[in-house]
Amino acid sequence: MAQKIKTLERKYYEVQKKKKKILDLLLDDQLEKALFENSMNELSEEEKTLKEKIEGFNLKLEHEVELKKRIDRLKAALNSNIKLEKFDRHIFESLIEKVIIGKTDENGIVDPYYITFIYKTGLDNTVNGDKYRIDGRKKDSGVLPSKDADVVTVLPSNREDDRG
Repeated sequence: MAQKIKTLERKYYEVQKKKKKILDLLLDDQLEKALFENSMNELSEEEKTLKEKIEGFNLKLEHEVELKKRIDRLKAALNSNIKLEKFDRHIFESLIEKVIIGKTDENGIVDPYYITFIYKTGLDNTVNGDKYRIDGRKKDSGVLPSKDADVVTVLPSNREDDRG
């Protein structure tokens, strides 16, 4: 986009040079006044069009730069692991496209502790959720612990239901 702006600016300055040249020709009595006015009107119209295009591209460029800065600030904030004091659902929904819980590694082992955030900008961020467990437990393996087979838990029955 910066290249387009430079090209348009070059054309704009060329039009300004032509206008000065035509004015010089008029002042040196080498050009008729009617031809001068016609040429100046055409060049002024072209100059105006080029100026509007340059301003439009500059505005687009400023928006792109501002958007890039905002994305960079967001990335920096996400990478700095700031602790949020309050969750804002509207901000979350405006930034996040979807959340994927768990992942499968190249060996086919499922790890349910990974969280992947897919942003609406197309970027993604994967976090190892195991680091953020509230109870401080660490996962030992991919297998859930089971109860001992020799421990029997007897639940008391509701005697009213047994009389039936």
